[in-house]
Amino acid sequence: VLEKWKIIEPYWNKSFNTASNRILLLAVKDLYGINELNGSTVESLSAKIKTAYSGEWFNHVLKDLCRIDYVIEDGDDVGAKYDYFRYAKRFSSWLTLNTKYRIDSLAVMQVEPIYTLEDYVKSMRIVFEDALKKGMVVVKVSAAYKRTIRFEKVTTENARKVFRTLINGNEDMVLPAKDTKPLQDYMMFQLLELAKQYKIPVAFHTGIQAGGPNVIGNSDPTLLTNLFYEYPDVNFVLFHGSYPFGGELTTLVRNFKNVYIDMNWTYAISPAYARRYLNEWLEAVPASKIMAFGGDQRCVENTYGNLLIAKQVISDVLIEKVKTGYLSESEAIKIA
Repeated sequence: VLEKWKIIEPYWNKSFNTASNRILLLAVKDLYGINELNGSTVESLSAKIKTAYSGEWFNHVLKDLCRIDYVIEDGDDVGAKYDYFRYAKRFSSWLTLNTKYRIDSLAVMQVEPIYTLEDYVKSMRIVFEDALKKGMVVVKVSAAYKRTIRFEKVTTENARKVFRTLINGNEDMVLPAKDTKPLQDYMMFQLLELAKQYKIPVAFHTGIQAGGPNVIGNSDPTLLTNLFYEYPDVNFVLFHGSYPFGGELTTLVRNFKNVYIDMNWTYAISPAYARRYLNEWLEAVPASKIMAFGGDQRCVENTYGNLLIAKQVISDVLIEKVKTGYLSESEAIKIA
């Protein structure tokens, strides 16, 4: 444990002021009774974590302490164990395709050849419909980590040209982004057709990315505007409060009946941002279009810490609205 801590310590000390750090400390203090994280406490913390996870700690934190009714997990590996889990499914193999290898890998997984564009579209439908059977409640698009989230409407023939280039290439062929974009864009529209058919919402990662490369211009939520127009019957959920594009998000959610705000991860990025824009959103958009909490964390301890900060921010904003007379107390409770 100490050897691992020595690797982490320099980064921990340099980031002590960040919200991510604060969230972890809140959880460590409340859940394990340890006030500071350092070389003298890390072994004790590690032992307490080990003991906690030997029982029903996962459920205890989420259900008993956080009082969470259900979890939307990014993937389906935990959901089978817990009846309060639903899951989001990514379709990156179709939306960020740039190699022949990925097409061949899909064919092997499905035990069905993929020779044509139509075969490729069918392969996505198979995975989509299988995901529905497993409990998928939302499609998640994380394409901003790889490319712009501006998806153009592309003709079948133009998409077919790109597909043929890939399928006829060598196994190690990698197409540049500009060359493969028409096929990726075409597949996005195919995915949205499935979402429309099965009435499944589509969530987009917008704004800041975890780690790099972080090309923030690729994840501007206004780049999705043409999709909102094209698919008025599909509900679009924009993740992370679109940090730092809070004002742009206000306009989109106000103007499109099928676009919603999801503030997951926002509190770990900046509670001040969450407070500032929640204040604005409660004046500019229907409260029913704001999902004001989501952990977006890899462990339950951080979900707990996120929830503490979220409750504080939401309470502060609503109290201020009541103090200024913008809302009545009963209206604030209704929004909460």
